[in-house]
Amino acid sequence: MSVAVHWRQAPDHGAAADEVRRVTARIAADTGLRLEPGKLVEELRPPIDVDKGSAISALIATEKLTTIAYAGDDLGDIAALRAVREADGYALVVDHGSETDPRLLELADQTYEGTEGFADWLAELADAIGA
Repeated sequence: MSVAVHWRQAPDHGAAADEVRRVTARIAADTGLRLEPGKLVEELRPPIDVDKGSAISALIATEKLTTIAYAGDDLGDIAALRAVREADGYALVVDHGSETDPRLLELADQTYEGTEGFADWLAELADAIGA
């Protein structure tokens, strides 16, 4: 369980980011929740060692998956992209230009230009497999 506070639609991203970070830092200090920064978002998460990467690794092991791909576009996806690459899978990154952290692009086996580019690829994939 987590809480995400986004400021994407705030008229002043800088002021909104400062306020969100100030308030979420106080809440984290008061409650023991862990802060997880993202793209125009701060998440408050429980202080446990579970993330998207550990979830993907567990899924691969439990289901004995041999082919896996993961698509992400934010800092919280880095652990999952790494886990997929360690399993010889495909790390797919949706690139949102200047909003995209370079660490994501470094992990990418393939990038897609925005959500539209990724949706186009999914449609092509569905056509190719006859779905």
